[in-house]
Amino acid sequence: SGENRIWAAFIDDNRAVSAAGCVVTVDNSGPTLADHTPSEGAVNVSLKPTVILTFSEDVDSSTLAGALKVKDGANTYTVTLESSAKTTVTYSVSTLPQTTLCTAEVSGVKDVLGNVMIPASFTFTTSSGPVVSYYPNPSVASTGTCPAAASYSIDETVTVSGNTGSLAAAGYAFAGWNTASDGSGTAYAAGETFT
Repeated sequence: SGENRIWAAFIDDNRAVSAAGCVVTVDNSGPTLADHTPSEGAVNVSLKPTVILTFSEDVDSSTLAGALKVKDGANTYTVTLESSAKTTVTYSVSTLPQTTLCTAEVSGVKDVLGNVMIPASFTFTTSSGPVVSYYPNPSVASTGTCPAAASYSIDETVTVSGNTGSLAAAGYAFAGWNTASDGSGTAYAAGETFT
């Protein structure tokens, strides 16, 4: 990389020689990761984060799929390329575990001239997002199982589970869920949403 001077020689009708020079800059340096969201060391990051990468120069969009990996130790999570616009690239990430230190690794991205980036990485910690748990009514003998507990990001919309484990009690018909075991709390039907 750097500047290279090129001279052009001109000969006129009298065989006089003159020269003119121009400077050509050769770029063989790859793009660098100039900024990113989440920031380095960020905490309380969504359990389903959007990762935004900003590069130092325009990048080749054909090199972006698979360029970002998000891990927490031995586990690698699904990353989907959502959009790209010159220097800015946006990815979505599958649900991450709560209160977990994650590492985002970026590699293989090239600029429009084909120069590849030096790999970069940053870390962030996920939030201890709310957990929605389902329980049978303790005052009534029941069979079957409740849906598994699920973690959500803060402000994420929750869709209430149906009776997926065929929970049943003799003499009763399943009517939904309630925030109080005696039915005095807020009632939720299967498929209903809340945040």
